Amino acid sequence: MWDFVVNDYTDKTDQFIWTIGRLGDWKYGLFNENKLFPSFMRKNAQLWLNNFDELVGFVISEDCNSGFTVFAKRGCEFLYPEMIRNPDLKGKAYLYCNVWRNLNEVSSFDMLKYEYNRESPCFNPKFDLSLVDENGRHVSSCVAFIDHKNNYAEIEKVCTHNENRNRGFAETIIRECFRRLYKDGIQYAYITGYSNAARNLYGKLGAVKSRNWFSYTLMAR
Repeated sequence: MWDFVVNDYTDKTDQFIWTIGRLGDWKYGLFNENKLFPSFMRKNAQLWLNNFDELVGFVISEDCNSGFTVFAKRGCEFLYPEMIRNPDLKGKAYLYCNVWRNLNEVSSFDMLKYEYNRESPCFNPKFDLSLVDENGRHVSSCVAFIDHKNNYAEIEKVCTHNENRNRGFAETIIRECFRRLYKDGIQYAYITGYSNAARNLYGKLGAVKSRNWFSYTLMAR
């Protein structure tokens, strides 16, 4: 981020957005008590990298509030719509609570768990997908984790709200995930089903190969 701001000034001079002093205050100026917590930096800055792991843009909040500043490298202005989109993290966490724990509420601890899960090195928000109804409620979801070195993805956390089952929503969201993976040059995708319904759905999606997993229990003597 330091190099980005320096190069941004070189490119834009008097039309710059920030100088390094302001970035330094964001990281080291303890004028906000929230900065005393190590999680402040990762919660209040989101980076955008290209396929070569080069920083091409970021969004940053100085005071842990609704105000933010958007940076994009020259030539990457097409990222702006994606960068300013505000993800509905609570709505996604609510869906997970409904599906996995049959709950219709989200606790602060649930939010912390979901936010922490998004810090995984293989997490990319572009592949964290949700189908949302006309009221803004997340009704179905999946997420793909990508191994770029081996050019494959693992599609996980396929789920549908308890009130919206058997309407084809999971198939729709998985197919969209396939489309994005293909567009990103990912050659293979793995998906695991633990129920007959899941296996039937994944077979309908055109799996080219399937395997059965077996589990064994060893009795202590």
